[in-house]
Amino acid sequence: MNSKVLKQRVLKTWQVGNLHRAWLEKAAYFPLSIPLSKPSAKALLNDYADLQMQFSLLREGAKKHGYCIDYKSISHRQLGVQSIPITIEFPSETIYLNYLGLKAEFKQFQTLADASLQQNPLFLAWLLQYPFKIMQYAAVWSQLLTICAYFLENPKKLFG
Repeated sequence: MNSKVLKQRVLKTWQVGNLHRAWLEKAAYFPLSIPLSKPSAKALLNDYADLQMQFSLLREGAKKHGYCIDYKSISHRQLGVQSIPITIEFPSETIYLNYLGLKAEFKQFQTLADASLQQNPLFLAWLLQYPFKIMQYAAVWSQLLTICAYFLENPKKLFG
């Protein structure tokens, strides 16, 4: 797996929003494991040099970004025992966010979510369901909270 494909797979885990939900629920999300596809015996034989280059790039990425690589030893009839990466593991939120370059965005999410929950804990259910909406409206979030507060204090104006 090349670094571009790995980045796309890790980004997909972000786009699901489970990190956001785990943070809101104060639940553990890390270590986060990303399974890698195992090359076939034929691919190992035919694309050995290319696969070794990809494995080397994964190791370099691990040194640079701090993620861990789990390996599995497999026996190949012609190549003998080979150590194949099977999982990339992000041991912490910091390593994961730095790898994706989304540390500032997640910090903004946390700040806006904290402000929302301080205003009204009932926002939790909505934030769990729509964790990215808060970021979509980040520029006007404080005004939206003000409007929500007004209608919570004056429900007859909303329904009357």
